[in-house]
Order: sequence, then structure tokens, then C-alpha cells
Amino acid sequence: MNNTCIQLCLDNFISSTEVFHLARTTITSAHDLRKHYHDYHEIFWVKEGHGFHLINGREIEIQPGSFWMIRPEDEHTFRMHPREKGLVITNIAFQNQELIRFKERYFSDSSSFFWAKSELPFYCTLEKNQLNDLTIVVDKFMVSERKYLQFDHIMLHIFEMLLIKGNVNNIPQWLSYALKVFNTPVHFNSGVAGFVSLTGKSSDHVNRVIKSCLNQTVTETINNIRLEFASRQLVYTNTPIKIISSECGFSSVSYFHRLFKSKFGITPLEYREKNYKVF
Repeated sequence: MNNTCIQLCLDNFISSTEVFHLARTTITSAHDLRKHYHDYHEIFWVKEGHGFHLINGREIEIQPGSFWMIRPEDEHTFRMHPREKGLVITNIAFQNQELIRFKERYFSDSSSFFWAKSELPFYCTLEKNQLNDLTIVVDKFMVSERKYLQFDHIMLHIFEMLLIKGNVNNIPQWLSYALKVFNTPVHFNSGVAGFVSLTGKSSDHVNRVIKSCLNQTVTETINNIRLEFASRQLVYTNTPIKIISSECGFSSVSYFHRLFKSKFGITPLEYREKNYKVF
């Protein structure tokens, strides 16, 4: 392995019309594994294979589900496990200004994720279902445009997944069950009372636990679930927006529009029109 550290520049990977780079590659011992740093931020995760991530003077074993957020100054490369034929890695690369928007809007006081000041950048191991879900989300955009809509969709999914994962060990079984089951129009129309009934606990207790685990109210939690459902319906069906709003349990279409735009940055109609260009 060549120990010279080189800089990789995002302009070499994307065109002037693209916001981000997205690729899935298989790294083998035959590849150039020179240590490098970037002029951009990077997210990568391992889909298949085992090996070692050499980063900032450390060597960390990586395997399916290994997930890393790489800062521009981080120096890293990979070393293959001697019994493996290759590491299948998906990576997303983007400029710092794209991350600033997320910092200002969602993580103004965060010292985690890309904003960690520790020697090693943020990393974790995804559960199998999280890895599969992330793969499904990203695969939709492998051959699509690389615009802000696609970038925001992927990043919001990743951050939401990590925020839930960060609290998963603190979530009691009864709440985990309710979060999984509360995902259809039948439940959506039952509202907060319906969600609370799935837990078997009092509404006050549910509110306290959700605030502690997710830093949200019950209403915010179920609205996020509803809006994720709505976004999928907008992409995969021709169902009128008014009906989608009703199916999600919103009695006011205008309220649905406000919540949707607050979460996704565009209106439901704009979301549908732009996603139809993708799929």
C-alpha cells in the first residue's frame, strides 16, 4: 500500500449540474488503496464483505452495516481481510455548503455526526433491517438526477435513521411496538388516542417517554410517521393529494400542506412532480 496521503476533489466526480456524488463500488486488493483526504464530506457504509478501515492513524474492523461519516480532514483508506474477495461499499460525497443547511435547520447545537470534534469521525453499525432500508432508499437514486431533491431525501432518511438508532436502546418494547404498528390509514385516523392505545400505557406516561427517547411530543411523532407515509404515496401512486391527506388522518388539507412543506421543504405537489422525473 502506498502511504502517501493524497487529496481527492469532488469536482473530479460530479458535473457542474450535480449536487452530490453517489456510487456503489467493490474494493479489492487490486484497487489503488492510497491513503487520502477530501475537499468534501463523505458518507459510506459496507453492504458486503469484511476488512479494515485505516483512519487517522487507527485501524477499525469493518463489516456489513459499518457506517461512517467522513470529514474533509480525515485521512483514511481500506485494507482487505485476507479471506475476503472484496468490500462492497456505497458512498455519498457532497460539498460543505450542502451540509450547512442541515446544520442550521436541524442540528444547530449538535456536536455529533459530521460536527464531532473527536479524533475519529462519527461511526456506528447499522442493524440488518436498517442496512436493507437504506439500500432500498439509495438504489432508487443510482440512475436518477443528482439534484437537491434527491440529496435531501437521502440525507433526511439517514439522519432520521441515526437519530432513532441513537435512542433505540432506550426505547421500551411497548413503544417500539407502537411505532412499528402505527403505519396505516386505519391507525392514522385514530390519532393520538389510537397511538396511545397501542402502547397500553397512560397518555401522560407515553408523552414523557417519547420526550425522553425521541425528544418529540406524541403529536410530532405520529405526524412524522404520517408524513413519511404521505411521501411514499405521492411517489408511488396517483392518489389525489386531498385523499392522501385524509388517509394520513389530517382533517385539514392546508394543515397537511404546512406540515409537509416544513418537513420536506417543498409542497406535496412539488414533491410529486419532481419525484415523477426520478422514477
